[in-house]
Amino acid sequence: MKYWIILLMFFSLSNIYATNWWYDGYAITNDGEKIYGQIYVPPYNQTTGTWVISGIDLEGFYHRVLFKHDGSQSDYAPEMIREFGFTYKGSDYKFESTCLHYKSIIKSERIRHRFLNVVHRGNISLLRDSRILPGYVAGRSGFPEYITYYDYYLSSSDNKLIRLFSSSETEDLKMVLEQLGMNKRFLDSIGTIKVRTLADILFQYDLWLSERKEPAQLVI
Repeated sequence: MKYWIILLMFFSLSNIYATNWWYDGYAITNDGEKIYGQIYVPPYNQTTGTWVISGIDLEGFYHRVLFKHDGSQSDYAPEMIREFGFTYKGSDYKFESTCLHYKSIIKSERIRHRFLNVVHRGNISLLRDSRILPGYVAGRSGFPEYITYYDYYLSSSDNKLIRLFSSSETEDLKMVLEQLGMNKRFLDSIGTIKVRTLADILFQYDLWLSERKEPAQLVI
C-alpha cells in the first residue's frame, strides 16, 4: 500500500513540474496601453508553500504578478500597472490596481497599494481583496493553519471606492449603492441585499439600464 502511495505522489509531482504554468493574459500600463502576453499562475499556495491539487490559488496576485511579453519577463507591483488579467482553464480573472487607505497609528501602514480581484465590472463594480491571518485548527493544539478573510469594495464609474464591512457593520447596502449613483427606481424594486448576492444584483442592474436606453436618433 505504501508503495502505491509513493508511486502516486511521484507521478503527481512529475506532472506538476512538467506543466507549463504560463497562461494567456494582458497587462494595462499606467499610460493606458494594453499589452498582450502571458501570466504566471503558480501551482502552489504562495503563503503556505503547499501544492494546489485542484483549482487555482489567487493569493499571490493581490500584491504582485509575473508577466511575460516578447521574450522579456516583468515582475509587476500594483503601483507599476493599472490592470492585468488572464484566462485559466476557460475562466477569466481580472485584477485592478488601487491605493487603499487604512486608519493606523503606524504611518507606513495607512496606505497600501493592492491588486483587487474584479468580481463584477459594470456601471457599479464589485472588487475583492484578501487577507490571510494565522490561526489554529479547533481541537488540534499546535497545528497552525491560515485563515483567509475577504474585504469587498464597490466602485462607481467616477472611481469612487467604498469598502463594505461585515453585515453587522454595513447596515444598509442600498444606501451605499445609492451613494454610488444606482437608480432609485431599481433599488426600490429589489429586496434585501447581502454581500454574497451583490454580483448578481449589479449584473441585473446593468441589464436594467441597457433595456432603458433610448435608441440614438438619426440626425439629417
